[in-house]
Amino acid sequence: MQFYIPVIAHPAGDYIEERNLDACTREQVINDIFSGQIEDVTQVWCIDTETGRLLEVIEDIAIDVGQRTFERADEPHEELADWLDARGVEYFEVEYEQPDYIEHALSARQLGVGRYA
Repeated sequence: MQFYIPVIAHPAGDYIEERNLDACTREQVINDIFSGQIEDVTQVWCIDTETGRLLEVIEDIAIDVGQRTFERADEPHEELADWLDARGVEYFEVEYEQPDYIEHALSARQLGVGRYA
C-alpha cells in the first residue's frame, strides 16, 4: 500500500496537514492540488508500506496535475499555474487575443477623449 503525504510551505516552517489515511492516495493529493484545496506544496512523500521505501515524488505529482488540466480542458487557477511553471510543467491554456478596438477604446477612456470626455 502507498500513502502520499504533501508538505506545505508556511512562513513559520513547512508542515504536514492532518489527513485521514483515505485522503493519502495519489489521486486524492492530485485532486487536492488541482482544486486548490492545498496550496504551496513544497514536497510530496510517497510511503510504500510493502517495500519499506520513502520516495519524494513532487515532480511526478506536478506532471500528473498538469496532465489533469489537459484532460479536463481546464486552465489552472493563478497559484496553481505559478506552481506548475516553477516546476517546468506544461498545462492547458486558452490563448486570448484582445481585439484592437478594445485596446483603442480603453485608451480613449483612459485619455478622456471621444465619448469619454
